[in-house]
Amino acid sequence: MARRTTTRVDEFTAAFFDSLKARYGEAFARVVEAGHDLTELGDPDELAERVVASTPLAVSPLEQLTGPFYDTSGLTAWLGISRQALDSRVKNRTLLALRTGNGQRIYPAWQFTSAKATLPHLAEVLQALASGSDDPWTWALWLTSPGSRRFLNIPAWRWLAEGRDPEPLVAEARAEAARWAA
Repeated sequence: MARRTTTRVDEFTAAFFDSLKARYGEAFARVVEAGHDLTELGDPDELAERVVASTPLAVSPLEQLTGPFYDTSGLTAWLGISRQALDSRVKNRTLLALRTGNGQRIYPAWQFTSAKATLPHLAEVLQALASGSDDPWTWALWLTSPGSRRFLNIPAWRWLAEGRDPEPLVAEARAEAARWAA
């Protein structure tokens, strides 16, 4: 088991350095190859804190079904927005937030694109689901569970992520919400 963890850490470290090379270009590559001090990239502790804060987390079995997640500080850092802006997006149902048993707010990572945007049409689906239940965990489970045959047995969030036609999915969300409300 330790070997697998080491491999995953090694793979992550390699990918992280590849990302730094891509971001800082040839200057970074020359610094690494020459064995120079990397302090020009910033304080290592601050860099590590930013990496950990922006790494999605999964904690409980329910969270494992609907995660991984960002916490509030990690997501605000990753998106580069304030807590107030994050709260506004949650209140407007353009972003899904969940509360853990200890009251911590967490945000499913699958709702974001690599460009730091929420999935296209996610807000429409959240609005539809909210019409039948006020429980965001119920919405998250619906979004992460494999769908009906009409949706090729893939989770709703993946349907959106793949850029498929959102109308049948929104209609399915409305129908499910109506069943919840009945």
